[in-house]
Amino acid sequence: MNEVYLKPEKLKNWNVCHWYEAEGVLLGSQKGKAKRFLDENCIKKINEFEFKCLPIEGYNKTTHNISYYDNWKCSCQFNRNNKECSHIMACKLFNFMEEWNR
Repeated sequence: MNEVYLKPEKLKNWNVCHWYEAEGVLLGSQKGKAKRFLDENCIKKINEFEFKCLPIEGYNKTTHNISYYDNWKCSCQFNRNNKECSHIMACKLFNFMEEWNR
C-alpha cells in the first residue's frame, strides 16, 4: 500500500511530523515531513558531503546541518539518539533525485 501525502491547507503540529518536547518523542509522519522539505525547497546542498535543511515557512524556525562522511548526521534532537530523522531522509531523497536527473 502506497502512502499518499496531501499538502495541508495550514501547517499545524498535528499535520506535520514534529518533536514533542514534553514526552521526548517524534510525532507524525517522517516520510511526509521529508517530502514537505523537498516540496518547500528547504534542502540546500553545500558540497558533496554537507547540506542545510531550512525551516518550513510558518512551521518552525530552526535550520539544521546535515552531513555524510562515514555516516549520516543531523543537528536535530531526534538524530541525537542515532535514529534517521526527516532531515536526513529529505537529503537522501534530494541526492537520489539529483542523480536521477543527470
